[in-house]
Amino acid sequence: MRRAIFLTFGLTMAEFLASCGGGGGGGQQITVTINPTSTIVTVNQSTPFTDSVAGTTNTAVEWEVNSVVGGTATTGTISASGVYTAPAQVPSPAKVTVRVLLQSDTTKSASAAVTIEARTPNEAAQNLPIILGTTGGNANDSSTQQSLISCCGGTLGSLVQRNGLFYILSNNHVLARSDSAALGDNIIQPGLVDSNCNPNSVSVVGHLSQFARLETSGTNVDAAIALINPGAVDTSGTIFSLGSTATGNVPDPAPPHQGMGMWA
Repeated sequence: MRRAIFLTFGLTMAEFLASCGGGGGGGQQITVTINPTSTIVTVNQSTPFTDSVAGTTNTAVEWEVNSVVGGTATTGTISASGVYTAPAQVPSPAKVTVRVLLQSDTTKSASAAVTIEARTPNEAAQNLPIILGTTGGNANDSSTQQSLISCCGGTLGSLVQRNGLFYILSNNHVLARSDSAALGDNIIQPGLVDSNCNPNSVSVVGHLSQFARLETSGTNVDAAIALINPGAVDTSGTIFSLGSTATGNVPDPAPPHQGMGMWA
């Protein structure tokens, strides 16, 4: 009789444990991940983060910067879709934490380290006339897919002169959008990639005049020129970091010249 009771009790306990997950079953673990997990952003620039939630159908999240939902003007802000925009000045410390949290359970989260850097002079918008060796590109070098805007830019390299006219020399892929541009397209400074893809915060400094097509059989040239707008470009040909003198271990701007330069 005692044995029978023991067996019945044992079966009952086994059934109880199984029903509570004690027998090796259990629900799926909820996880939150973020991508990328670290990045470097220049002041006033934006970068997207993406999140992934597994183990639940309730995937709504919120975004924080240094534990503040949406961030602040000092540490940078982040949108509801995970786009982080760096502050106008480098904060102290220069590294902040972006975190994504599951709204239904804020103990489930993931973090990324963001380092904010100041712009170098050749990445910044300039007053006219600009000096070269600077950010620039074609004003149409952007595309939009749903809510995502992508844009590009490059370097406005140097000044060339032909038949008494001044031109900016750069690459086809910078000025002519890899053969996709039209002659006469606006050439801008800074490039869209350095102006948050905003065409209203740039200066038109020239117009596309000629380019060597990349898809021409046998060519190994990636070059294009743009006729400068009057007064938009320093016609001495000054280029960033080309000088034989330096300030703070960075070579000063200077026009091309013969002789030895200085390493930064």
